[in-house]
Amino acid sequence: MNLKLVYKGISDKTKVNELAKIFRKLYPDLSHKELVHKLKCSNLILKESLSASASDKLKTIIENNGGLCEIVDTQNDDFIDLSQIIDDAEASVQKNKIESKVAVKIAGKVTKVLGTETIEGFSLKNLFSEVFKKRSQEEIESYYMVGTIHTTPKIQDVSIEWPRPWLFIRMFSLMFLIYLGFLFGMDIWQNQNLVPGLIFAGSFAMPISILMFFFEMNSPRNVSLVVVLKMMMMGGILSLLFSLFIFDLTTPLGWMGAPLAGLVEEPGKLIALLFIAKAKKYPFIHNGVLLGAAVGTGFAAFESMGYAYRFLLEYGYDDMLGTISIRGVLSPFCHIVWTAMIGGALWRVKQGREFQSKMLLDIRFQKVFWLTALQHMIWNSSLELPFMGKYLILGVVSWIVILSLLQEGLNEINKHKKHIGLSD
Repeated sequence: MNLKLVYKGISDKTKVNELAKIFRKLYPDLSHKELVHKLKCSNLILKESLSASASDKLKTIIENNGGLCEIVDTQNDDFIDLSQIIDDAEASVQKNKIESKVAVKIAGKVTKVLGTETIEGFSLKNLFSEVFKKRSQEEIESYYMVGTIHTTPKIQDVSIEWPRPWLFIRMFSLMFLIYLGFLFGMDIWQNQNLVPGLIFAGSFAMPISILMFFFEMNSPRNVSLVVVLKMMMMGGILSLLFSLFIFDLTTPLGWMGAPLAGLVEEPGKLIALLFIAKAKKYPFIHNGVLLGAAVGTGFAAFESMGYAYRFLLEYGYDDMLGTISIRGVLSPFCHIVWTAMIGGALWRVKQGREFQSKMLLDIRFQKVFWLTALQHMIWNSSLELPFMGKYLILGVVSWIVILSLLQEGLNEINKHKKHIGLSD
């Protein structure tokens, strides 16, 4: 008996990534966009002229990974043996499950302690799948143009799938090339007029690229780039000023040394965030994560410029370059993500309401805030691990929290969509 397998749609959206891996095996020549379109189809003939064993096996694999299938009789006498394709697909899924088991376990413990959402359907491979895709200049320009009254999508049109950012890598390439240009100029002409530009480009290259990543991860697309840059600049200077003021108030705690910064700078950045953020206009958890990242970016970049300048005066040009480099490499793991964590945690408590001081006492915010302060203190401590292990471990924990908050943000968007659907 000759059979064909008909795909009916997705039954479990939490397994969409596993289903995509199966489809990738069946349609290796399709682009990611075409593959996503396939997943959304119904009554799609996957394969024809199948043997009974092959059709049953493929149907089971697809249904176990979130799809719906139906086997239909055909009159075609030509059989296609898909056993190898099926085995490869199944092996690929199992391999990925084994490799991610440890990561999932660690993430589960972190989210359980903090009371944040369990991360679902997330894959680094899928997250960065669009990074190296060619884009036209018009496509890049239109991608920036979001968050205005005319370019903010309706909540019904917002996807609840994990975003696939790509603009951030182009921003980093641009900033890094500018930094190399200043380095080249200094090496050739030794003109000190280039030093301020060198410090600026080097200090902002990585932080602003990470900020663009958060800009792209803001699924509601309701915060414009102008607002993000304004938050970065104003939030940066305000958080520095508030932190310096708190440092003056905590002089008796000076015996703590560098770790004291965790108890000073995190409140300073939080105050700056509250001072300039508008909760009602930007009500979503994703918005809080993005706005927090903007404040953290300004703080991190301005602080790096300050350190670079100090090292230039005290130790010379080479030490200044070393400071810029190491702080650039480590910037995705500290201030930016710490403040993004604080922003996301506070926004999940605010829920679009105006800020009230009692919100800071909410346990959902408290857990995340004190985790960031503790991480900052450990970061500045004398504890050292081989291969910069301390910073990598702290960074992994921070990103787990970020992903968990983004997951909760996706769930929040889904609830809004369902509410609007019921009220229509």
